[in-house]
Amino acid sequence: MITLTQFHYFLVAANEQNLTKAAKHLYISQQSLSMHIQSIEKELGTKLFFRTVPLKLTPSGKIFQKYARKIVYSYQEMCREINDVNNHQEGLFPFGISRSCGELILPLLLSDLQKEFPSVDFRIVEDTWDILQKKLIRGEVELIIEQLPFEDDRIDGIPLCRDRICLLVSEGFLRRQFGENTSAILENLYDTGSIIPELAGGPFLLNAPGNSIRMKIDKILHAENIEPQCRIAVDNMEALLNLCAGDSGITFCPQCFLQTVRWDRTPSNVFVVPLKYDEAACILGLGYRKDSYVSQITSRIEKRVRGYLEIPR
Repeated sequence: MITLTQFHYFLVAANEQNLTKAAKHLYISQQSLSMHIQSIEKELGTKLFFRTVPLKLTPSGKIFQKYARKIVYSYQEMCREINDVNNHQEGLFPFGISRSCGELILPLLLSDLQKEFPSVDFRIVEDTWDILQKKLIRGEVELIIEQLPFEDDRIDGIPLCRDRICLLVSEGFLRRQFGENTSAILENLYDTGSIIPELAGGPFLLNAPGNSIRMKIDKILHAENIEPQCRIAVDNMEALLNLCAGDSGITFCPQCFLQTVRWDRTPSNVFVVPLKYDEAACILGLGYRKDSYVSQITSRIEKRVRGYLEIPR
């Protein structure tokens, strides 16, 4: 009989597409992993992988993967529901978040969760907006914290924080670029709440492609017929803000990030301009599968994150 552990081992191997990497992820030897997969194949009477580099699923392997995900996910759901009934929280709880959101939320959230659920192992999966949705649907994470709306209709989204993207630029950068016209440029920026033509040459400091904020900024720049000169692209919002404060270029940031413990006081040399585009409005939300059980841990995460992100109106 195929065991739950073997289902899990198979799924990791299928995701990694490499037995060596999968074995390291599972903390077992490659030989042991190969034996487990061969055992499954022997019981089913079919090959699950083409032994290529990278590994590829056979037609039978794709079918097995579909049901293995359901089996492993259903078992995890059952355990969480039983734990809730018995008020006994333990085990693994993986959830996904973008790197930039993680900078904002995780330092506070993980500290609080560890105190409230000391027997639960929280595994954080950091990735882009589109990849996190796929991992949620595949059952690799229990929930995701990202920008709404989600594009997959199998995901329910709960709004946590209504926000707006701001343009940030330093006084030193503006004076270097515009000299005595700096005051007029600033006045125009605040009056219009837009990326005025004078800024088209940048340079811009942006999140890496695939980031939800970057996707919104790309749409705004495209609408303004601006082809950005991108000096830096990185999924580390604090790094972008520090570069901006150092006169390196123009960047963009949700207001809520400026409310964090580390950035509750924006440097005095940085101007923050809320953008007035419809596309600049954003909603940070919590997403979970529509068919999933909403556990006590999920509910606590929702409540805590909502509290962290209250923005003064």
